[in-house]
Amino acid sequence: MSEQVPSVYEHVPREQYHLLADFRQRYPYQKFKSGSLSWSYIRAGEGQETVLLLPTGLVSLDLWLHLLPELARHYRVLALASHTETFALSAVNQAITDLLHHEGAERVTAIGVSYGGGVGQAYLQTAPNRLKNLVLSHCTPVTMRTAKRLERGARLVKWIPNRPLRFILSRRRTRYPARSQWQTLTAAYFQEQALVSHKATVMKFMLDGVANARAFTFDAEVVNKWSGNLLLLTSADDATSYPHFEALKRRYPQAETNIFPEGGHHTLLIFPHKYGQAVLNFCAQSM
Repeated sequence: MSEQVPSVYEHVPREQYHLLADFRQRYPYQKFKSGSLSWSYIRAGEGQETVLLLPTGLVSLDLWLHLLPELARHYRVLALASHTETFALSAVNQAITDLLHHEGAERVTAIGVSYGGGVGQAYLQTAPNRLKNLVLSHCTPVTMRTAKRLERGARLVKWIPNRPLRFILSRRRTRYPARSQWQTLTAAYFQEQALVSHKATVMKFMLDGVANARAFTFDAEVVNKWSGNLLLLTSADDATSYPHFEALKRRYPQAETNIFPEGGHHTLLIFPHKYGQAVLNFCAQSM
């Protein structure tokens, strides 16, 4: 009997699809309560130090397909999933604190990519004593410009029905470097995420993002007094984060920086070895 592979993955090399399927089976979601909501997360590894992978916005924790298993070889890893009912930073910050209490973790090294980078910026302001180190990857500084950009997107999405919106999102094509062996799997993964998306969740993500940016206050004194280490990551061909990287560096002048030559917004999936080495080296040196 031939193996049944979801149609979205039919052109993906079979061993790569198996890697994703194995990840989903090997790392089942756990549950904990924060406020009135039940949140999901992955627990892996048994090291003395804890690494926290911050929420991934509108996509699943499969975003950590390559990085999580590598980190789990050396550290205890907690990966917090986004909650579709709220993307508000106040609720997410509380969920992070509740998860750390639930798992008995006092201080962690946190890693945030894209939306998760915004979460990391907010948690550093709110609870710097819980962060030992922080990686902000492929994100922009949280500012009023963020609010205006998301407002424009929300006005557009508002008038698109759910099914056409899914179709539009699933047909979006990101040009990944031809040198990457992972481009087909990465494209299929994001197409799958688009096909299971809901307009209400996309709108909630954008509108909460507007409110988050408007409410966010950056206090340089908090950062200056913080004793942890900070790593900023971007890629030279990432149209989302790279144009704002200098502004991010000015906000965090003490941070180490690493600019990948290519890989776009999804470098952690497109060039997982190079990305993983940068993160693992930082963790080894700062813990």
